[in-house]
Amino acid sequence: MLDVVAARRPGLEREEALRVEGLENLRRYALGEPVDFAAMMASKVGRLWLGYTVGTRGERQLWITALHLTFVLFGALGLAYALWRRRSPELALLALILLYVTALNAVLVSEARHNLTVMPVLLTGGAVGVSLLVASRRADGRLAHRVAEAA
Repeated sequence: MLDVVAARRPGLEREEALRVEGLENLRRYALGEPVDFAAMMASKVGRLWLGYTVGTRGERQLWITALHLTFVLFGALGLAYALWRRRSPELALLALILLYVTALNAVLVSEARHNLTVMPVLLTGGAVGVSLLVASRRADGRLAHRVAEAA
């Protein structure tokens, strides 16, 4: 496919032709049709995170979809909570990895299988957030207990 695109500009080297075509497409679509372009990008992000890879069977199972979406929601909310509570460089690195993969898939070809390698990163961030939430609830409970004892 890239050879076909590069052949549209016979006077240029392959890489230069692809760069020129890419910039032209960016001007035409991102600047010329920004709403449609944003919808396409959102669709690609959705394809990355909201689906799971089905392999060669090609049949989606409702229960697996529900489990996958639960994992994604758990990871995203947990990581967001962890970042809000701790603002540590390690958590920021996890978030940056996820943002990088998301941006890369929004720009390039996005497939559900591309999330396989970063799901552990997302779930780790979620687990950190849940552990911080549990620790904070325990601390709140101990504080409430001490206040009640003092009264």
